[in-house]
Amino acid sequence: MTIPDGWQSTVRRLKRDLPPPHPVSVRTVKSIKTGEHGYTEFDGKRFTIYIERRCAKCGCDSMLWVLIHEWLHAMDHWRLNQQDHADAAGAYYMKAYRIVFDAD
Repeated sequence: MTIPDGWQSTVRRLKRDLPPPHPVSVRTVKSIKTGEHGYTEFDGKRFTIYIERRCAKCGCDSMLWVLIHEWLHAMDHWRLNQQDHADAAGAYYMKAYRIVFDAD
């Protein structure tokens, strides 16, 4: 499974243009045993986003979509009383989409 072209530059653009409230690291891993394609951890100081590389075989930029989803958790989840998938995430979603897919 190959990581999408421009992966590192995409992560850098997200960090620069849509920074979460704490530092974030993005790690690609061979597989995630929980059945998820990605997840986000927060240790009180730093977010770590894990994205499954085998998700790339799903096709159609799937790793990028998982990255957007997990980025939203870092932006929103830990700010809004631990509410998962809060309504405010919609605004972050559109900004992340434009950053990741270079859409204006």
